Amino acid sequence: MFAVLAVAFGAILATGAAPKLGLDLSGGTTVTLRPTGLSHGEVPNQQVLEQAATIIRQRVDALGVSEATVATQPPYLVVTVPGSSRQQVLSTVGRTAQLEFRQVADTAPETAPKSVAPATPATNAASYTAPAVLTEKQAKAAFVALNCADPAQRSVAANVTP
Repeated sequence: MFAVLAVAFGAILATGAAPKLGLDLSGGTTVTLRPTGLSHGEVPNQQVLEQAATIIRQRVDALGVSEATVATQPPYLVVTVPGSSRQQVLSTVGRTAQLEFRQVADTAPETAPKSVAPATPATNAASYTAPAVLTEKQAKAAFVALNCADPAQRSVAANVTP
């Protein structure tokens, strides 16, 4: 058994592989995050803390650091990252998420084929009802008039007038 250990140890030394030091030996950064906006003594529920921990964990994982930990210690989140600069960790985990809206162009490239073969009716033509088609002007007017706060206007059928 001693011979096996000696061979294994010799192989490690021969390849030049060094053991990976943990946070206690290699150093690193520990950041404690405290939620804001709570009353004095109020503690956020566990679900909120876990959701925040998941988001912070994704940010820390994006740094490419192995063995980083994000732990919940109500009401705090404790982030431990080995071998990273303190400023990099603080800027990564301390930033507030932003949701931005942008206007989308109201025109689209034409994708319909130039010529279409005549269709053969599969149903009785007398019982067929064509779907309502809005012109561009009607669609813009309907969009401007739409009030999303009115539940009656949230239905697609309520907003289509042929």
